[in-house]
Amino acid sequence: MMITIHVLHVPEVLPEAYWNHFLSKVSAERRAQASRFVRQADAYRSVLGEILSRVTLSKLTGLRPADLSLPVIPTANLRSVTIRMCHSTSPTLVIGLL
Repeated sequence: MMITIHVLHVPEVLPEAYWNHFLSKVSAERRAQASRFVRQADAYRSVLGEILSRVTLSKLTGLRPADLSLPVIPTANLRSVTIRMCHSTSPTLVIGLL
C-alpha cells in the first residue's frame, strides 16, 4: 500500500477574483461553512481543502472534479475519519466516522 501526501501552501490573502473562482468550484455547503468562519485563513483552508480533494479524487477515479459529491463533515467531537475507495460499477468514496 502506498500513501501519497499532498501539501498545499495557503496564502494569507487571496486576490478576490481567485477566491470567487475557488468558491464557484465547491459545494454550496462548503461555501456556507466558509462564510461562517471568523478567520479568513480558516475559510481558505476549508475551501482549498475541498478543491485539493476533488482534484486528487478526480485523478484516481477518472471522474470530473465537478461530478464528485463530497460531504461536509462536522468536526465537533470528531475523533477519527476512515476513507476508502470502492471500485464497483462506479467508483465510490466511503467516509466513515469512528
